[in-house]
Amino acid sequence: MQIDIQAIKDRLFSNEAVRSRIARDFGLPDIQTDADEFAASVLYKLGQRPSPTPLDQKLSNAEVFRAAVRALGSNQRKWADYLGNESRIAEVLCGFDPGEASKCARVENIARWLPGQSSNADARAILEWAMLLSSDVNYYQSIKYLGTAFRSHSLNDYNEPLTDAELLLCIVGYLGKPSNRWAGAVHLDIAVRELPYRYWKTRGMGYVLASEFLRNLGWNGFKPDRHIARLFSRWLPEQGSVVLGRVRRLESLIGCTAKPLESYLKYSLTGNSVAPRDLPLSQVDNLVWLLGAYLERKGLESADRYLTTQAIAG
Repeated sequence: MQIDIQAIKDRLFSNEAVRSRIARDFGLPDIQTDADEFAASVLYKLGQRPSPTPLDQKLSNAEVFRAAVRALGSNQRKWADYLGNESRIAEVLCGFDPGEASKCARVENIARWLPGQSSNADARAILEWAMLLSSDVNYYQSIKYLGTAFRSHSLNDYNEPLTDAELLLCIVGYLGKPSNRWAGAVHLDIAVRELPYRYWKTRGMGYVLASEFLRNLGWNGFKPDRHIARLFSRWLPEQGSVVLGRVRRLESLIGCTAKPLESYLKYSLTGNSVAPRDLPLSQVDNLVWLLGAYLERKGLESADRYLTTQAIAG
């Protein structure tokens, strides 16, 4: 069994009211030829294009800053609202230059373009990112050191390789709640081994937003927000038990057994296990998210499960 992506595309396109709302929110042309073109246009607007080798990328602190701002911009507000204001946010943040933004930007000026209850908190977190990234230390290089350490930790201590999708989960699990006693720290490069908690902790982000942050940096995986979790719970109520063994192994690698981490890992691994193998996980996630946000809304879900009958991988 796997997610029926074509069925999701067809439902989003065939419902005229939903199609019009999505087109308006994402600034799409009025005329879309078919479901595939429509879905491709929305995915392009979301802007997440996974790298085939994320640990080989070289990214500047300005690129990291924009990725962090986009993740925080999606927090508890419509993504379309952020997209509509991104040019103004970029202006306030000096073109996403963290050094200039740390000197010139103000919380109230950022918050103005981030509607919602988390407006001020997200704006403060954005300024904290600007200050962190205004140094000469390349933040993404630190992420690469962390990913390499997780790979070594898994191979040396568990005799198991990590896929890139699992590596994303490990990095997010660590960044969401860094440990001062992480067993894998012995595998970290000496350049970052002594960095404090405040360096690693993703400002203003728990596991779900930290996942979005890494996806904005070219990583491929699920961001199991409330829409994804709700639909997976309806469609695949038993799959959490199927992936539980892998959840426990990744928790052990990360060195944390917090309930929010368990939930994040469970729904992410569930998504990984039922995603079509010929599509990037981030695209699958975004299409399921569109379905949950615009059509299969909370309390208004249909009986459809949007699954095909191919075998589930455990």
